[in-house]
Amino acid sequence: MDRVTGSQVHSPAGRALTLGQARNRGGAGTIFDLVEAPDLVAKIYHPHVDPSIYERKVEAMLRLAPNLPDFEQAGSREVQIAWPRFVLRDARRAFLGFAMPRLDFGTSVELEAVLQERQARRERLPTRLGAKVILAANLASVIAELHRQRHYVVDLKPVNLRFYRRSLHLTLLDCDGCSIQGTGERFPAPQYTPEYLAPELHGRAITATDEEAQDRFALAVVIFQLLNFGIHPYSGRPSSDRVPSDLPGRIANRCYPYGRRPHPRIQPSPASGHLAMPAGLRALFDRAFDGPAPGRPTATEWMEPLREYGQPSSGKLVVCARIEDHQHFAGMPCAACARAKLLKQASAAPPPKQTRRQAKAARRGGMARPAPLIGFPPPTAPTAAPRVVSGMAAIRQMYRVMPMTSVFLGLLSVSFAALLIFAIVSHWRHELREEENARTISRPSENVLPRPSVPPPPYPSPDWALKPILEVAKTGDPEAIRRGLSDLMGHLPSAAMAGAGCQAALDSWEAKTGWMDRDATIKMPGAYLARSRRKQIQDKFRPGFGSRLCHLLYYSLAYLIHDQELCRVRLGPPDSRRGTVTDPCHTQDVLPMAVNTSASYILVESSMDPVVWDTLGVALVLADAFDDAYAAFLISIELYRKLGFMHGFNHLSRFFTLETPWLRKRCEILRARARVMLLSEKATDEDRKAAAQPWPEDPGPEAPPASK
Repeated sequence: MDRVTGSQVHSPAGRALTLGQARNRGGAGTIFDLVEAPDLVAKIYHPHVDPSIYERKVEAMLRLAPNLPDFEQAGSREVQIAWPRFVLRDARRAFLGFAMPRLDFGTSVELEAVLQERQARRERLPTRLGAKVILAANLASVIAELHRQRHYVVDLKPVNLRFYRRSLHLTLLDCDGCSIQGTGERFPAPQYTPEYLAPELHGRAITATDEEAQDRFALAVVIFQLLNFGIHPYSGRPSSDRVPSDLPGRIANRCYPYGRRPHPRIQPSPASGHLAMPAGLRALFDRAFDGPAPGRPTATEWMEPLREYGQPSSGKLVVCARIEDHQHFAGMPCAACARAKLLKQASAAPPPKQTRRQAKAARRGGMARPAPLIGFPPPTAPTAAPRVVSGMAAIRQMYRVMPMTSVFLGLLSVSFAALLIFAIVSHWRHELREEENARTISRPSENVLPRPSVPPPPYPSPDWALKPILEVAKTGDPEAIRRGLSDLMGHLPSAAMAGAGCQAALDSWEAKTGWMDRDATIKMPGAYLARSRRKQIQDKFRPGFGSRLCHLLYYSLAYLIHDQELCRVRLGPPDSRRGTVTDPCHTQDVLPMAVNTSASYILVESSMDPVVWDTLGVALVLADAFDDAYAAFLISIELYRKLGFMHGFNHLSRFFTLETPWLRKRCEILRARARVMLLSEKATDEDRKAAAQPWPEDPGPEAPPASK
């Protein structure tokens, strides 16, 4: 049973202790005050936690405790590490948890706060370089002692660290979540954060031999953020479309732009101060982020130079001659001055000229998106979830960065290609209709789609119309797929019905995903953007213009797939969503809704669009309907082939690329198998190799970050 305030627990000596007020409740246990020991708190594990594992782990922590004693500062105690002091048991001597030192949250602050300069100044935290160097040195000292006992943090990040305002001593929290060395066994760490995970560990499990290298990497990331205005070492400005948009993807691809050798595909943030760091520190960062895992600097290697820079008597840090509040490394320029100048220039830059559409929206009282800070990416890692960029957004971005001549030629080429594809599709549709007319007076083929025994509803449901053609497509017979598409076209709704269908799909999507832009763990701007586009079309066109609404639905599919992926990763497999009945991803049925909406577009707008069939395949993969997903990919590839593109439009296939590696790999395997089936001997060796890859397993749901 759960322990509550007033319950009795017992120390190893048999002393009875009373649980006081509950301070914090986590996934494994709850923190209580101890009435008889005000300098301690108790962590009592929940009943569902296996007590035998945690009992052995806590006892191992007590046997190999790091030498990190508390400090006495002006009559108050400062804790360096929240390490267990003794085991707590019930009256029958059953294991309950442990006692650990109480942290003074009034005099200590989360390290994350000092990385944000505005927040640091608002809370009157230290912002000078000297204070941050001392914080980095103290952190390295704590990690070095922990490593001496062969314990590893693994999930090392600023939110698990606090520091005391007066002394700048560091405190490490959640120590029972670390990897602990026991007697003849190791207790691994259960969690990690992708933004602080070493490159070689992305896409695979962390083993005992990886843990020290992982700590060295995460320690270097935190030190880099402390010394460089909170900037993550893998943030920057991509100069190539091959650079992932998310930090975990950039880490996995080793896109580190702050090294002494320029990176070919990503440039540093203009707000970075890495060029004003001494050569010795930059060499340590290069070893941590550019070199092999065994060569990363140890905590001791960081501790020694940082302590020397933090000593005022060393003269290696000097006060800026221009602004007294700034400090810089001796013999180097002041990075804080350069950053302040750049911020001033950005804030003084004139706002971009308002477009005609924006002016109309402003007159109607619509919300306008604020202009980005010119030349300045955010100084910290982006917290918004990565989203798939729509086709129109990509064109707008290309228009901003390309010369006018290139833009004109590019638009001319795109227009010509669109006309060509439209002509081919129209001709093929005509051929299919002629074939359908011929089949009505001839003997029916066995591959013709089965007719339903009941008349179709006013608005066809995806299950009624698409299930038969997906079953036919699984045969891999190109002629059967063509006949199936011809049969499907005979049941497409009228223009008015199509408009009503697209309107219904848009209403469903908005109702079921509108909460996402208010969810602190998702922060999804896609729903807001799609609603804005929808409002513009509804204001401009009358409700009878069904094709306009369907066109809007087409450009919303990318956001729809992204919404589904977020919920898929958050909930785990669709058939095993335990303990998620209150999660909006579950209660709003986001997973099946994405399949139905993408299928709806095929029914009401275009059954000959290979991109949308590919989209349906991705949605079905996310819903674990792999057979149907394989069939949708077969139809998409056959449509591409009939359009004259043997292997499909690679850039359009990436239009709906998933961000989660193991889900993306599943789509790639199914697409490759479909190409091998349809193209036969014309399939490439790369397709055959991809089709033979092992199926990636589902690692299970990712818990949303808990607020501290």
